Amino acid sequence: MRPLLALLVMALALPARAADWPMHRGGPQLQGRTDMPAPAKPELVWTFSAGKPIKAAAAIAGGRVVVGDDDGIVHAVDFSTGKELWKFKTDSSIEATALILNDTVYIGSSDANLYALEAATGKLKWTYATGDKVLGGANYAKNPAGDGIWLLIGSYDTNLHCVDAATGKVVWTHTTDNYINGTPALLPSGEIAFGGCDSSIHVIQLADGKEVRQIESDAYIASSAAIMDGLGYVGNYGNLVIAFDPKALASAHAALGQRFTAAVSAEECIRAASLVVLMTAWPEFRAVPPEAFDRSPRLTVIDCWRMLSRQEISAFADVVYLGRGALHSTPTIA
Repeated sequence: MRPLLALLVMALALPARAADWPMHRGGPQLQGRTDMPAPAKPELVWTFSAGKPIKAAAAIAGGRVVVGDDDGIVHAVDFSTGKELWKFKTDSSIEATALILNDTVYIGSSDANLYALEAATGKLKWTYATGDKVLGGANYAKNPAGDGIWLLIGSYDTNLHCVDAATGKVVWTHTTDNYINGTPALLPSGEIAFGGCDSSIHVIQLADGKEVRQIESDAYIASSAAIMDGLGYVGNYGNLVIAFDPKALASAHAALGQRFTAAVSAEECIRAASLVVLMTAWPEFRAVPPEAFDRSPRLTVIDCWRMLSRQEISAFADVVYLGRGALHSTPTIA
């Protein structure tokens, strides 16, 4: 399918303006939903030709529709008429959805920059440079330690960047093991959840960017997670939609207090353990390298799902199988 060359707006009637949709999927939890009723019979109101393919979604706020194109141009279009209000040129193609917040447009480009533009005029306010292209839209959160707004943006430089919205100065960066393609989601409690091409779902603290949980998914995650009713949802290149609990540690602390130590990955957990009991059929346990089981005194591993290869691990640990499942396969759990 060819990318669209024109931006189309369909509605029942104008000038009644639809509710704002100021960022990727509409809001910080990336739920992609609105309370505005859908028209029974949509009608074409206007089209705007950008002249180049449009791969990014549009953001709508303040009577303006803002979208980037394959030539690296940011277009602001009047919501009621479809007439162009202003445009701004970046140095490479744009696939990121804009964020419109406090009369400012924040938008990433494949030229590795995040731009802040005046929403009314398109005038450049500041530029923040990442180390590689920015394909996902920005999210935002209030500074947890004081006044001001922080922006959250992923980059192909493998980092999630937290940037001060007013100044364009970096607050912190969090490094992963591969590209970050999507928009990070914000939990109501303040943590940030996002997937990456390192095949992991990351949950990090807003205050300092430190990771509190990492969930392996076994395949690239190029999309953005959505948060609803305390759970996160995201798809991966393994043809799966994954539901995850970003606050699992909070539940554990509520039940157990400080009687356990948390690890951010299966490998880290196994390297720190004096006894390993595999009670869940998570594929990340099979991906742990055999040498992670090596220690003195020799480790015992009780494998309730018969997932691990005794032949591979026996040089480092004693593996005890329980149950009658097929050896080394991942069971199907209903």
